[in-house]
Amino acid sequence: MNDRSSRRTFKQRQKEACLAVLVEAAETVIYREGYHQAHMQQIAREAGCAAGTLYLYFKSKEELYQAMVTRHTEAITDQLRVAMATKRDPVEQLKAKTVSLLDYFNRHRAYFRVSFTEAPGGRADIKSNLRDRALKAYLEFKKHELATIKRAQKQGLLRTDLPAEELVEFVHGTTASTLARWSAQTSPPRPAAQLRYLWGFLQAGLGIRNEKESGTRNGKGNGHR
Repeated sequence: MNDRSSRRTFKQRQKEACLAVLVEAAETVIYREGYHQAHMQQIAREAGCAAGTLYLYFKSKEELYQAMVTRHTEAITDQLRVAMATKRDPVEQLKAKTVSLLDYFNRHRAYFRVSFTEAPGGRADIKSNLRDRALKAYLEFKKHELATIKRAQKQGLLRTDLPAEELVEFVHGTTASTLARWSAQTSPPRPAAQLRYLWGFLQAGLGIRNEKESGTRNGKGNGHR
């Protein structure tokens, strides 16, 4: 690597570090003040820089918000893919994804509260708040999850009276509404209870019987035909 490319790499890393600080500051201020009450000067103070420096990287609060959403969306989808890859059984992959998502939710509750309650327009619909890279990451993961559901149906592990496309919408809708409710609560359920509730909802809706009752891991199916 020559000196010129080394300098470019250093500058790029320096820029990425600066962007991370600014986005984290925006998340802190928006969570504390609310999206509509937060302003760029507050975010600059939180980041420890002049407002002019902030505007060099982001032209508006909306740009900062979208950068925050993109960072989290890419991190979430990457984490969920890794979690699903640790399992071979498609139902276990779906459960591992739920466990991993709840882990991320509990480590980043401030972001989820901002996303669900303070987003521009105040919508709790995930897709409506995504743009560009964030939307691409979300749709690619949703496609991956759809393939997992189809594989589970083919193996007789999920209900087959509804198309996989409807089941994946059910999963995302139920998960989003549940996390939106918990993110707004001062004292949401403990992690173990969260998993029991959310996976219980999903398990029932997807037609997954208790393993002891159905013997699904032995390929006997779940009776939804």
